[in-house]
Amino acid sequence: MELHVRDDLQCHRCLGPLVLTARVPYSFSRTDGQVVSGLRGISLCASCDRNDPPAQGVLAYLVLNPTVADDDAFAALVAEWACRKADLLVAETVPEEDGPDQP
Repeated sequence: MELHVRDDLQCHRCLGPLVLTARVPYSFSRTDGQVVSGLRGISLCASCDRNDPPAQGVLAYLVLNPTVADDDAFAALVAEWACRKADLLVAETVPEEDGPDQP
């Protein structure tokens, strides 16, 4: 996972500042059995993501530790948030059916 603590990008949902961005691997199997994989960009917004429990952990850590260091606790919080966010994105991405006949 590539992780970037940011303050120079805007949230696409509320146009407020992003806290961090990450690129996470994902994959899913199509109905024909072919596996589709790649990298997805995810972002953390203090305003939009404040009610998401894994995001709350990352946000709380950053309030208490404004300077991020090489820290196992932060890495674990970010991993939990990123896995949940990536799972939600894959669920939104997976097509119900494949093929040219679909409306």
